[in-house]
Formats: sequence, structure tokens, C-alpha cells
Amino acid sequence: MKKDTSSNPKVRMSVPPLFGNPKTNFPLLPKREVTKQFNRLDKYRWATPRPLRKQNIEFGLGKSKRQYTLIQTDALRKSPLQGTGNMTQSAPLAIPTIREVLQAEAVIRQHISPAPLIRSYALEQALGLSDGRRVWLKDYGWTPVGSFKLLGALNWMANNLERIGSKPVAAHSSGNFASGISFAGSRYGRRVIVVMPESAPKVKFERTRSFGAEVRTYDIATDHLTGIRDKLTREIAEVEGAIQASPYDDPHVIAGNGVGGLEIVQELKAQGRSLSHFLCQVSGGGLMAGHALAISNGFPLAKIIGVEPSGADDFRQSLAAKERVRLEKPTSICDGLLSYDVGQYNWPILRQWVKSSVAVDDLATRQSMRWLYEKHGLRTEPSGAIATAALFSDEVDLNGDGDIVVLVSGRNVDEPAFQNWIQVEPGEIQPGVALFR
Repeated sequence: MKKDTSSNPKVRMSVPPLFGNPKTNFPLLPKREVTKQFNRLDKYRWATPRPLRKQNIEFGLGKSKRQYTLIQTDALRKSPLQGTGNMTQSAPLAIPTIREVLQAEAVIRQHISPAPLIRSYALEQALGLSDGRRVWLKDYGWTPVGSFKLLGALNWMANNLERIGSKPVAAHSSGNFASGISFAGSRYGRRVIVVMPESAPKVKFERTRSFGAEVRTYDIATDHLTGIRDKLTREIAEVEGAIQASPYDDPHVIAGNGVGGLEIVQELKAQGRSLSHFLCQVSGGGLMAGHALAISNGFPLAKIIGVEPSGADDFRQSLAAKERVRLEKPTSICDGLLSYDVGQYNWPILRQWVKSSVAVDDLATRQSMRWLYEKHGLRTEPSGAIATAALFSDEVDLNGDGDIVVLVSGRNVDEPAFQNWIQVEPGEIQPGVALFR
């Protein structure tokens, strides 16, 4: 019988295959602290995190090699994960860690440069921050596909090449992951078929097809009744032998998205800055889960705050219920934030690091779109602007000494729709003080 080493205090970690043999040995770490182990139970419960020690490690190849401080906790050590009755697990989930995010960085750097972190003097003034604090916008609209989605897509594709072989890749998407996985397919020479809502913005169809993917559509208005989106995706896999890629609920996707969080940490530390607040969109949870791994590791004291549409706040409801809550029909102008529930791979990470989530109505999102356009010239989609809107919510306490980082997750929006949405009266950042001046 194979000896169980999960509780062995000194089990040498294997070298990640992506990097071969490093010049120095990997640190001796308790296996239980760095590998997420889950009991084979139908319902799970989260454990309270207890910080352990810090340890320096190196990841990367050539010029991309960097040294990081890995902050270990035993929060996920054989910790059961609470779920609902219809979300049971028959096997342990391979929940990604900061280690997988660091590995993904080398993959991402083969294809794209970091998305810019833009200082917003206008937000600093509008929020009335002290002179020593700064506000930063992480602009994923700069990427080749106009959103963050290519990060997870590239890492997923790179780690599934052998399994894919000559088969096509199938995925469903509101549009941004569609263009992301299409871009990844073009980089790795793989055929991609995506299922998108027929009502998706025209620019998202154009971007997706420009990288060679085939697009099939469905009616999102009735999907909550018919489940046609998932049926079409499964049909492509079954009939055409395609390998399915999840837009958010996959360890490789989460780790790839987390590279954006590493970029934020690296840039702030390079400037000698600290971080007190990090605001990020939450839908299926892949964006926030990846970033939370990186942000919590780089700035352990930072408040990580989720942002959702008020008509699609499944994560906020899940936090309150302490288990994943599925919405019957999420509704918002934020077409990229309409998943029915948080992914099973994302939930344990989110519950560990994200203690609150703010619900923002569509009017506030539209006001934020106008503000970003007038102050920074950024033409954002609603999903990209909603985190900025949350800065002016009564639910967000911005007191602290460090900087604030807000994500602009995407800027794929059709011009007519954008012009219509920004025709909105100014909001107020406080009674009697207009948001737009």
C-alpha cells in the first residue's frame, strides 16, 4: 500500500515541468500546505485560514525569471468545501494556488505584454484621497482581444495541447472569452468553435471571427428555461469530438487570469507602493479568483472587494448563504457578468480571500462609463466600468493608507450602444456633489 505523505512535514515538492530543473533546489515545504486536498464528501465546509511562514521561490525562464515571496496558509489543507446538494463532488478538486499563477506567467509572456496600470488623478481628486494615496486603473481593454479573457484562454490552451491533439476546442461565451480562446487557438494552431448569444455586441463577433474561430449562436433570453447554451456546447463535444474549455471554471483559466494580478503586484512594488483596496468584477469568478491569489500573496493586508450587477449578484448572495447560490435569470446591461453561479473551482478561492461584494445598479454603471470616457477617454463596455462605479458606493469603505486598484475588465462595446448608455445624468459622489464636473 502506498504510504500517505499528506501529513509528512518534509516532502520535497516536485519541479514544475514547465521550468525543468532550477539552479537551486525547491524549498522543502509541507505537502499539505501547498497542495489543495479535499475529502471525498458530498457537502463541504470551509476551514478558517491560519497564516504560516513566508518563503522565497524563483519562477520563470530567462529574462522573465523573478523571485517571489510565497505566503503559505493551511486554509485549504484537506479542507472540505461547502456546496449545495446538486453540486456534489465525487473526487478532490485541483484548486489552483499562487504557484500555478507563477507558472502561468511564463506562458502568458510568450504571447503578450502586461496590460497597463494607469494612475487616475481624476479619481484621486473625486474621492478626496490624501496626497499620499493613489488610484490605479488596470486596463484590460488594451489587450489584443479587448478584455482580460485571453489570459486564462492562453494558459488553458498551453496546458491542454496534448489532450486536444487534432480535435477542435469548444466553448460557450458571452463574447470576450470567445475572442480570447479564438486568439489562443490562432497562436497554437488549433481549431475553435464557440457558442455565443445571438444578441452579443457586434464587436465581439468580429473580434472572435478575426482570429479564426467558428461561431454558433443561441437565444440567451430563453436559455434559463431551455439550457440551450450548454446543450449546444456539449453537442459540439459529442458529435465533433471537441474538447470543452470553460470560460471561468477551470484551474488553468484561473491561473492564467491571475497573471494580471501578478502584473499589478509587480508594478506597485517596483514603485514602492502599498495596496489597501482592490476592486474587481465577479461573475463566474475566474477573473477575481486568479487576481485574488496574486493580490493576497503580494499584499496580504489589502481588502479584496467583489463587484456585481444588482440583478446578477449570485456571489454576494453566496457569501451570505455560505454556499454557492444559483440565480434563475441574471439580468443586467453588463452582458459579461451574467453567469448563473460562481464556478466550483473559484468558490473556495473567493470565499477564502474575498470577504465582501458590492451590488451596483445599471444606472450607476452607465454613469461610470460616461465618467471613464470623459476623464480618461476610455470607451468601456458596461462590465468593464462597473468596478469603477463601486468606488462611489456607500457599501465601500475606502479608509486606509495604501493605494486603490480598480479593474477595467474589458472595452468591447458597439458604438451605438455606448453612445446610448452614456446619455445619462450625472450621479453624486456625495450629497450635492456631482460625479461629472
